[in-house]
Amino acid sequence: MSSIRHAAAHLVLPALVFADPARTTRRLVGPEQAAFLEKTVWGLAAGLSAGAPTSPDGFGAWVERPAGEEAFVVRFPSPRKAGEAHAAVIVATRHRWLPFLPATPRYFTLERGREGTTLGEWTDEWVHLSYGPGPRASDKDGFLRAVADVLAGRREVLDSTPRHVAEHVILRIARAA
Repeated sequence: MSSIRHAAAHLVLPALVFADPARTTRRLVGPEQAAFLEKTVWGLAAGLSAGAPTSPDGFGAWVERPAGEEAFVVRFPSPRKAGEAHAAVIVATRHRWLPFLPATPRYFTLERGREGTTLGEWTDEWVHLSYGPGPRASDKDGFLRAVADVLAGRREVLDSTPRHVAEHVILRIARAA
């Protein structure tokens, strides 16, 4: 089992984003933000992780508009181990061939590495993509630029790792949301 920090960033929040992107992003930046982050995301992560529950100090979310695209930035409580996330960026992309239709959102993470940070992405099929080193954890603009570089095709995937997520876990998260 993973830590509560890992479960929040790499399981619960992406599952909510891929299940219902519009509702999840509204809750991230709407009036129910604190309750959504603390009770739904952190609470579900606590139930799916090993160890005693911890406080979600530092958890927050806001909207940015890099290059005119709407991006939802989520700051997680400070990571304690490699692989836990400092932050995530959710980008609501448009359908490639029918731009008036929304496409599957993109879910990027800035993860604590053994040395520095790593830029990652979760797909809706539970594959973790690594794009290599990321900016400093405190460099929000650098993280947004790195995401913009991926979206523009200027950064390549260096590694991809599929993750098996049990169907009952996904259903549990979806029901609780």
